Amino acid sequence: MVPFSAYTVPVTLVDALTNSPVTLYTYPASFARAGSQFQLTNAPGSRPDIYHSFEMSVTKRYSKKWNAQGSFWTTRNHEWIQAIQPSPNASAFPIDNTWNWEARAFGSYNLPLGFVVAGYYRAQSGIYGQRTESFSSPLLLQGSVTQRMEPFGSKQGPAIAVADPTWRRISASVRICDCRRISRYSIFLTAARQRAPVRHPRRAGGLMSGTASKAVTC
Repeated sequence: MVPFSAYTVPVTLVDALTNSPVTLYTYPASFARAGSQFQLTNAPGSRPDIYHSFEMSVTKRYSKKWNAQGSFWTTRNHEWIQAIQPSPNASAFPIDNTWNWEARAFGSYNLPLGFVVAGYYRAQSGIYGQRTESFSSPLLLQGSVTQRMEPFGSKQGPAIAVADPTWRRISASVRICDCRRISRYSIFLTAARQRAPVRHPRRAGGLMSGTASKAVTC
């Protein structure tokens, strides 16, 4: 295995996107003749991953025919993208300092005749990323190098939101008495829709399903 300190030979190449010069490092030819070896290394204790989180929730207990619950959490990340840096090339933009969050809400209301209307909503932060560039040159004795070109989190996908429609879940339970025969009917209708933010308008088709059941007791 070529040690970190052996990468002392600078190689200047060009970023294909911006045409800006990028300096990478390789090792002298004397290390290339030594051959490749495998070595297990522990992550250094001086670079811990740290997370700070905050969470809150609100619950409305069942009364006056309805109940509801909502929650929100957010986390500040301080995470090393690569725990062990094998060469100086891995030192560029090495830390994830992004924020993640998620919000959820649920509620239900009891209607007459046993009907129940309920709804669910969940939203979370978009997926983070960063631009990388792959460099290849005969001067790079270690082979091609994938280099991080910007801080992690410079690119982020749209926030993800999942919600049921306005009339979300309906269930009915009707009891029919006929002498000694009691019949109970239950009907469940569910529908779901996934939506992305306005800046990236996109909708997934709704999904609706229904079931009916009957239980007879004599």
